[in-house]
Amino acid sequence: MDLLQEIKEKTTSIPDPKVRTGVEAAVTHIAVAERWFQRARSEYSSEMFNDVIYRSNQAFEGMLKEAFSVLKKQDASKKTPSEIEKSLKADKIFTSRVLDRFENYRTEWRNPSTHDHRLVFNEQEALLAIISVSAFAVILIDQLIESIGYDEEKLGVQANKREILKRLGSVEDKTIFQLVAGLLEQFGLELFKHGDPGEMKEVEILGRLAAFLETLDLGISTSREVKSDAQRRLAPDLIVTRDSESLIIEVKKPQAYKQEYAASLTQIQRYLELTGISEGIIYIPPSSSSQGIQITQLSKQFNLGKEYSIYAIEPKAV
Repeated sequence: MDLLQEIKEKTTSIPDPKVRTGVEAAVTHIAVAERWFQRARSEYSSEMFNDVIYRSNQAFEGMLKEAFSVLKKQDASKKTPSEIEKSLKADKIFTSRVLDRFENYRTEWRNPSTHDHRLVFNEQEALLAIISVSAFAVILIDQLIESIGYDEEKLGVQANKREILKRLGSVEDKTIFQLVAGLLEQFGLELFKHGDPGEMKEVEILGRLAAFLETLDLGISTSREVKSDAQRRLAPDLIVTRDSESLIIEVKKPQAYKQEYAASLTQIQRYLELTGISEGIIYIPPSSSSQGIQITQLSKQFNLGKEYSIYAIEPKAV
């Protein structure tokens, strides 16, 4: 895998042009770090490997500034890199996956190179620094895309809440599955107001879906991570909860769902077993704003006396 190319492709999917420009500037430092690395190799210059680290650090700091502006909703221009690092860490804003990569780069590369000017890095260390900061950028960009989608959808739902609730109809006496199924149908209609879902990353759809479900004030909360009974950290796409009821939603693009049907089913079934949640939905967004939904029960199983049901909620065939 070409990590730099992966980063560039993800960057083009950032919905906010200002944030996209800032991330592109940070990514440029990774590209320059790679060029320094190749030059250091060809010229047998160990000193140049330090330049790789310094450029990687600039990419790291640039990504943190963009994260601060998006996730904290604050101006990062008047904050030092150290202040930004401490703030993001203290407020526990990063997802666990982003936090792991953040801590790795910060501990292994950023801090040593910043606080000890006598350090000389070798080829292996320079390569690992590029890989580490690139991995951090890849997963952080996903979180930025999701967060921007969440904020945009929240504003849209707030403006159209009365109309959406009117279309949804009565929610009294509905199970969480019945309620969420109706909400997913309404979400499909709203999603097209922000562009073609087929062009959106799954993380953007997830951010928008979480905002849609939460902003309607129907007593629904969402989460992305949970610990199983065995204290294993799990990351389903979305865990939806209302009162004492919960279900899991996995979002799949139409083409991915067709190609990975068996894997998708196994994945969500495993999440249900590990969390003890009894219902799961594989949600496939519509490809047309005029499409309704169809609900298909894919699996119904019993394990240790508990029933687990998995459904597909997808667009009706035209």
